[in-house]
Amino acid sequence: MRAALLAATAALAAFTPVPVTHADPDPDPHIPNMAANYCPNGGPKWLFVSTYCDGMPYADGSYWHIVRTGSQYFGDTYSSPSTSPMRCVVNPDGGPLPQPAPPGGCEGAVQ
Repeated sequence: MRAALLAATAALAAFTPVPVTHADPDPDPHIPNMAANYCPNGGPKWLFVSTYCDGMPYADGSYWHIVRTGSQYFGDTYSSPSTSPMRCVVNPDGGPLPQPAPPGGCEGAVQ
């Protein structure tokens, strides 16, 4: 009886489909993620007490940019780091401060 049960279990296991697992898709290179240290177009870079993280530019040169201001020491206390909202920017002259993208930037995200 036990041998028959084992044989039946083995036969059932042989024909039971195995679920296929899928890896997470590659992240969008246009969208930076500071929490995951995913900055495909640069960052995090220290500029005084701030870091930035950039996504890859779109065809029009606009790209997603996010800034985190680090902890600062004020006398006997520290401020908490804060993260700005992600912004769509352009930086045609390569300066240290990118400018807001015009309407249509970041594949139409800017209205």
